[in-house]
Amino acid sequence: MTIKAVSPMFSALSSAEVRTHLRNIDTAESSLIEAYLMAAQEDIAIQCERSIVARKFRLVLPRFPYGTAGVTRNLPFKQGCRDHNSYGSAIQIEQVPVRKIESVAYFDSENAAETYADATLFSDTEPAELRQELGTSWPQTYYRRDAVTITFWSGDIIPLSVDAAADTFLSLTGYPFVDGDEVTFSSSGNTNPDIGNIAVLPGGISARTTYFVRDWNASAKTFKVAATLNGTAINLVAPSVTGQAIDLLFAGEINPYHKLALLQMTAKAFGERCPEGGCICSEEDFRTNPLLMRLKWRSPVEFAG
Repeated sequence: MTIKAVSPMFSALSSAEVRTHLRNIDTAESSLIEAYLMAAQEDIAIQCERSIVARKFRLVLPRFPYGTAGVTRNLPFKQGCRDHNSYGSAIQIEQVPVRKIESVAYFDSENAAETYADATLFSDTEPAELRQELGTSWPQTYYRRDAVTITFWSGDIIPLSVDAAADTFLSLTGYPFVDGDEVTFSSSGNTNPDIGNIAVLPGGISARTTYFVRDWNASAKTFKVAATLNGTAINLVAPSVTGQAIDLLFAGEINPYHKLALLQMTAKAFGERCPEGGCICSEEDFRTNPLLMRLKWRSPVEFAG
């Protein structure tokens, strides 16, 4: 079993918000702070099997689970030191929270490429489960390590940009919205006027309010929102007040605990950086670094079991 990220990782927090937490108003080290933040996000993705910012993943399996939905319930078999992620007739997807299944592809018993469209995603539980219709069995597959490939999206928040003049949002990761999707909006940015402009949402949009996607353009990856399902598109307004700016914009909201963890992990790494004048880390420091020890067993972009 292998899970591989196949889309870029975006930052969950702006460097300005992290610098506010650090009480650091110097922008000279913003790039370093951003690097520590991205490393913290990747560490959470690896250790907690949780994606904070939505990314596309591929789960590759040597076969479908055995058993018939609603009839049999098989014990999971082992793949290396981890479960195969199948229990009974369900496929468990541990990289949570799973937002959407993009495709289920497999090689049939004749080694011909096929797609399976009858699976249903149950994402209210963690891990998420992909199940087939009751009374049916998964297709037979050819004997190969990559017999089944499940492409899915996982993450709490989806990075966006906004074109207020056109009243549209752009999905920066390419996440495929659908008309009628429910969305909330949040932002990350400066909260200290000494650092710069205070981050805000576009005019016409309020935090912790549910809106509905409309006019999704699959090729341009843009959409509008309405206050009600199939309602009139909301007119968006760019910030016009001096001292306000749209910094990082997201569909969805980051869990406050995850946000605190990112801030604390970034602050710890920043506080333990080498002083000016040269690195003082010893060889032992590198060999016993817990993050490096974890990455020894799992790559930041591909983690296999």
